[in-house]
Amino acid sequence: MKKKNLLIGVMILISISSFIIVYAFNNNIIPGRTVGYRIYVESDYAYVTHNDGVEIINTENKQKPNVVGNVDLNDGAWGIEKDGDLFYIAAASNGLVTADVSNPEAPIIITRTAIEGGALNLAIKNGLAFVLTGSNTIAIYNVTDSSSPFRIATYTSSQASDYRDVIISGDALFIADAGRGIEILNVSQPSTPSLLNTIITSAPIAIFKHDNLLFLGCHGAGVKWYNVSNLISPVLKGSYLEPYGEAYGVWGNSTHLYVADLQKGVYCLNISEGNYVTKIFHNLEAAPHDITGEGNYVYLGDQDYRLKIYDDHLNCLYEGHIISYVIPIIIAVISVGIIIYSRIPIKKNRINVVK
Repeated sequence: MKKKNLLIGVMILISISSFIIVYAFNNNIIPGRTVGYRIYVESDYAYVTHNDGVEIINTENKQKPNVVGNVDLNDGAWGIEKDGDLFYIAAASNGLVTADVSNPEAPIIITRTAIEGGALNLAIKNGLAFVLTGSNTIAIYNVTDSSSPFRIATYTSSQASDYRDVIISGDALFIADAGRGIEILNVSQPSTPSLLNTIITSAPIAIFKHDNLLFLGCHGAGVKWYNVSNLISPVLKGSYLEPYGEAYGVWGNSTHLYVADLQKGVYCLNISEGNYVTKIFHNLEAAPHDITGEGNYVYLGDQDYRLKIYDDHLNCLYEGHIISYVIPIIIAVISVGIIIYSRIPIKKNRINVVK
């Protein structure tokens, strides 16, 4: 009898524990399992960097995307850019990683190039990789031969404080320095990059460029956008401050700006009326590190659920990587069966032996 009661107790404990563990993961009580950092979207695939590499997700069905592959790096991956079938990954201690993703279900790592200070972000153009390093420098690599990248220059600045993001447009490289502002480099001669200008502004950690508009996400200081048609004399066109927000990512066009805010979710601003800026859509159910869009859809690299997908009005289509309760339910059903079976009295037939 004691053994039966012990078995029943163990099964009940396992059932309850399995539900608690799944609940804890899904509500980020146990953090980090499904963190997402940078996101890149092309066609029906989303590529999200995380603590162990890059996850490749088929998003053809926006409400039920499915993971099809992973670039395993055994360490954090941050920035990511794609050029044809090749991926370039700023992969922390792994440096600059090149991967062939022509088959998304079986990506192949081609090279890992060590970089002093680690690789935090990058921009790619015309066979060149501009890698933002943990040493607050820009390491410039020739990646024409993806199997053998080599460094051609390193840009350093005595004013560099806290490099966070980098993008390239034409011959201009824009660097977000959270401690100083936006550095604009002339990289028409990539072996000898030169500083054109610095936009002094507060805490920029994310940048995005659309035509002549440069959007900035500023940590604790809202969002700003500049007309940079003249790189020597950029003009501030507008700004918006979300109280207690942390703008980690920006993406937009000449009329709308979408903001990934780690504390305030994701929101959309109407910026078409000059200095009169209005927030038109807002979804608080997110903790994003990055944002991008394609067509009528908005994609987030999310701190808690890796990937979230919205329509352009920020109605959530996919809530992210949530662990199913199927296994806890199966365990509970088995437990109930064992408990019921153990409580059914078993009749023993006596056999009289005649001597």
